[in-house]
Amino acid sequence: MSIHATRQELSDRFAALLKQDNAALSVLQLLSESTQRADTHGQDHWSGPFAALAEDFASLRGQEPGEARRTRSVSIWEEEEGTGEFVRARKHIDLWRFCADVERIGRKGAKKRIVLLGESVARGFFFDPVYSPAKVLREQITAGAEAVEVVDLAQSNCDPWWLSRIAASVHLLEPDAVVVFAGNNWRVGALANTSTESFVADGELIEENLGFSKLLDRQLESLERFAGQVVEQLTSSLAPLNVPVTFVIPEINVADWSSTPAGALDVPLMSPDDTRAWVAAWQDATDKLAHGDFAGAEAAILIARGLDGGTSSASLDLLARAQRGLHKRNQEIYRTLRESRDIIDDTRVVPGIFVNVAEAIRRRAPSFGATVVDLPQIFGDRYEHEIPGRRLYLDFCHHTSEGMRVAMAAVAQKLLPALFGKDAHLDDLVDAASKPAPQHEAWAHLLAGIHNAHWGQDDEICKYHLERAKQYDPSIATTGVALVHEAYRHKTPPVLLPAFDQLVKNDIAEVCLVGYSPLARGIIKEQALLGAIASVFPEFAAQSVDPDLSLGEVARIDLLESHWAELTDRNRWYRRAYSAVYGLTSAYAFSCNAPRDLSIELTARIPGARDAGTIAVELNGRRVGDALLNDEWLSLRVAVPAEIVNDGVNQLTIAWPNVLREDIRARLRGDFESGQKVDIRTQFGQIHALTVALAA
Repeated sequence: MSIHATRQELSDRFAALLKQDNAALSVLQLLSESTQRADTHGQDHWSGPFAALAEDFASLRGQEPGEARRTRSVSIWEEEEGTGEFVRARKHIDLWRFCADVERIGRKGAKKRIVLLGESVARGFFFDPVYSPAKVLREQITAGAEAVEVVDLAQSNCDPWWLSRIAASVHLLEPDAVVVFAGNNWRVGALANTSTESFVADGELIEENLGFSKLLDRQLESLERFAGQVVEQLTSSLAPLNVPVTFVIPEINVADWSSTPAGALDVPLMSPDDTRAWVAAWQDATDKLAHGDFAGAEAAILIARGLDGGTSSASLDLLARAQRGLHKRNQEIYRTLRESRDIIDDTRVVPGIFVNVAEAIRRRAPSFGATVVDLPQIFGDRYEHEIPGRRLYLDFCHHTSEGMRVAMAAVAQKLLPALFGKDAHLDDLVDAASKPAPQHEAWAHLLAGIHNAHWGQDDEICKYHLERAKQYDPSIATTGVALVHEAYRHKTPPVLLPAFDQLVKNDIAEVCLVGYSPLARGIIKEQALLGAIASVFPEFAAQSVDPDLSLGEVARIDLLESHWAELTDRNRWYRRAYSAVYGLTSAYAFSCNAPRDLSIELTARIPGARDAGTIAVELNGRRVGDALLNDEWLSLRVAVPAEIVNDGVNQLTIAWPNVLREDIRARLRGDFESGQKVDIRTQFGQIHALTVALAA
């Protein structure tokens, strides 16, 4: 192959990598060493899942497949010549933070060896490295029979391809049993794949009524096929070992996690009449819920549900609230909330197993000789009067210590008969495992509070986790919360502040915060986190939540900058000259160091509006301005007297009208079929500029 073709292949792969999360470190490695041959020491710069690129480019250069890598390895551990032990490789140093903090995996001894594969849930995220499923399982098996060794190969951010690569190397460890605890990261693309046929078929559906519902069905069918292929690939590697193989089907936080992006109605593009009818039904249901009319709310939101075909988390979450008010069976509420979580969207990146992925594992794994631990079924039986929520989960899918112990007890129940011919009661195995120390529980809940706030969850659940942290260890107010408050209230990225350096000296915080949040997130709105902290720990209430960018310290702020934007804001996913509004209200919080006269400047429009409608601008619940908007850009300046302005946090809101709009689905189809990234959600407004300044 010509050098030009090789460079073109490399460029195409770089472009694909740059579109993915958490790719920056590996891309930088590739850029720095891309000219070295893959069969020399240069291979050290192809890490983890990106190691496949080294093999691909070795092939492009005409090398034999075996030439690119001679050292035997298991995940990030490579076999040491002479000892036969596996040692953590420095070439994978960028992946160390995602794996067990183990320098060396020794040769198999007299104890039975169980190998655990999986993702961040199997890693014990929020407790890692002090407490983990591997530790819990080892204690439970030991209590039920005899001492065993559990080799922890679980890896956060592990995708199905890399999981399969690890499974293919497990034989090198000579296991007596293998546990695969995975499925939360098994995803497919949001819309069509690269085939022309898929682009045509998906493009036609974009323009149809209820087309997005059909698109979602197609995506879910594709995902189920993919999950089946992953199971087959894993079992094909593990079956020749002739040892017990157990698949653990994850469950997710159904009750206490919302998939609806913050401030959004999550309305798919529909006809103009259907859009207005959807919004009217949603408003009617919301009003009825507020007045305790749960039956009326259910009837109203079912109208919206019928119009969107089950593609809006906002309508499904509202339906679940009405069902709870009517005291309907937990199974029915569970199904509604589960449907909300199973919506595939480019902008939804949190892990979580889809129902049809769970079903693929449930159906396919036994056909290849594996056993299954079905956590949705186990949790449903054990907590029959609860929908899985905060008791078992700290965020969208990561377990509390109780959830971890119950999940691993169910695994131990499968392994004890297979390995030792013994049976044990689930409760006995749950009790056999140690619990985390109180200070570790406190840190896990503190970090969960940060995580929930960053991912736009309800204020109540953020405060709940902070309260739990305080209950477990009151001293965390000074050892942890003070550092969090200081690190996250400035305009400077937290990772650059001394308080953050102190914060991540805690082992759990280091794994959670250095390994994930700041590297991928950048600057975001922190008022929800800081407000929850001030509520639970009043000693911080007097401190400014935005000391560097409070009006008075600065003369003007731009509310469209990322400092004032939610992490879940869909606008982060699109490069365009405006901020789209996905709900009927836009909300912004900013600080002022004293009551002052202010000036608000806004440039906005209602995209595709057939009729003009009035927007209302409010500050701290007081209406300060309005304007009649249509499809043309309009600039508005509002003077705000000091008596309306708070010393501290101020809330600016813009209410958008539900006017009749043009049907843009045909244009969207054209954009999609031409290869552009398309936004499939209804935009109720567009803001080109929004600033608040001290009055001249």
